[in-house]
Amino acid sequence: MIFTIGDKKVSLPIYNADQNFTISRGLMLNSLLTYVGITVYLAFAWSLLKQWLFFLIDDKEMSREQHFLSGIILVLITIFWPIVVPFAYIELLKFHRKYNKEIDLLRDQKILFKV
Repeated sequence: MIFTIGDKKVSLPIYNADQNFTISRGLMLNSLLTYVGITVYLAFAWSLLKQWLFFLIDDKEMSREQHFLSGIILVLITIFWPIVVPFAYIELLKFHRKYNKEIDLLRDQKILFKV
């Protein structure tokens, strides 16, 4: 809307309730997705930390210094798990492809000895 006050023309924005609702709904959806993403990230980080900490504590052959350095690496890996886990899985797949015959042979022997 344009109003004239003396010689000046003044433009006032018109409030559009539908536009405001759309922006508000978009921000709410963005916030919800952010909270869900953070929750999933923290849940996976906690789960991986518990598993990796179990393996670290269970290893009795490491010295105190090695345990300390492994603890630092464990914290870093827990923080950067979205990068570390896919690379670890790729390494696991490479290992499985390389030793596929031996793995199948061991699996077959295990089945034979169970019976």
